[in-house]
Amino acid sequence: MIGLCQGAAPALLRSLLGLQPHLRSASAQAEQVPPALAGGCDPESLALHAGHVRSMGRLRGHIPRGAPVPRSGVPSSHPHLAQRASRNLVRAALSLAFQFFAVTAPAAVEVIDDRGVVLRRDSPAQRVIALAPHLTELVFAAGAGNRLVGKVRGSDFPPEAQALAEVGDAAGLDFERILALRPDLVLAWGSGNRIADVERLERLGFAVLVLEPRRLEDIPHHMRMLGVLLGTGARAQAAALAFVSRADRLRERYRGKPAVSVLFQAWYQPLITVNGEHLISDVLRLCGARNAFADLPQLAAVVSPEQVLAADPDAIIIGSEAEDAGSQGWQRYPYLKSVRTGAIFTVSADLITRQTPRVLDAAEKICADLDAVRDRNPTSPHPSPP
Repeated sequence: MIGLCQGAAPALLRSLLGLQPHLRSASAQAEQVPPALAGGCDPESLALHAGHVRSMGRLRGHIPRGAPVPRSGVPSSHPHLAQRASRNLVRAALSLAFQFFAVTAPAAVEVIDDRGVVLRRDSPAQRVIALAPHLTELVFAAGAGNRLVGKVRGSDFPPEAQALAEVGDAAGLDFERILALRPDLVLAWGSGNRIADVERLERLGFAVLVLEPRRLEDIPHHMRMLGVLLGTGARAQAAALAFVSRADRLRERYRGKPAVSVLFQAWYQPLITVNGEHLISDVLRLCGARNAFADLPQLAAVVSPEQVLAADPDAIIIGSEAEDAGSQGWQRYPYLKSVRTGAIFTVSADLITRQTPRVLDAAEKICADLDAVRDRNPTSPHPSPP
């Protein structure tokens, strides 16, 4: 958003408009200044505006080249043209004024969230609460971390987020705290926040943007959306382009590789995995792999060891901050292909489960691990189930 210029430009406009006060009317809008002259508050731009006013008279034949131009902008040797030239100058000045204020006035914007709800704003949001850790991180990625006033527990990245006020967690929200923080925008997670909580926030009069990233391309899209709402479009666009470029390089590197079937273990007891609609499955596709449980009806669901045995995935990926998390438990199933070949890997749960630019850090590790699986050629016989 272009800010209103102080000092020189308004002074120039006042000076120009002061030539003929009685001619200030709506008809002055009829004559347009070239768009290239409409913006810019630096001395060079202002000099360009003034030069344009002078050159207009020459182009129309009012002011001979080289003739001295007095304060009125009309050469003293042509009194019969004084009135018409002054009128043209005033028209030009008013046109400049209208264009100046048009480009500096905050423009209303609107976005459509992942529910299909249209959110309109007349100015960038200044006080934002994010109701999921990845949403907090996305606001920072979009260049607007200084607009955040609240977060939920677990929002620990980047480090600056740790100083923000907490307004609840996955179990529920602290509505009194939210009211006290007076947000002008609340960011909610479609599958992570309760619908009842979102509806209550809207009944309280808060603007709520609900985001539900299911594909990697949703991440740059959401960053751009936040840039629009928070007035940081250029920084958000730069971050979005960097993400797209990095994802494209990974996709190209693993394009055409033999498919590898994968069980992603989100939790061990009970054993929880995700279906094909989850963003984690899109990360697997980026690596040339497929989710062995893509057909589950729920986004995240409990599966039994028997279901895993039937699927017999080529690899198991465990989301955890511990290197050996859960891997020992799988040793009870030596007839699983992934156990037999040692294709059990871990990846940071924070990286893989947060739909932010850092998910590509997880993707790089997963892709490399799965590429190693492709290179293995097991020769041992398939053990029979006990």
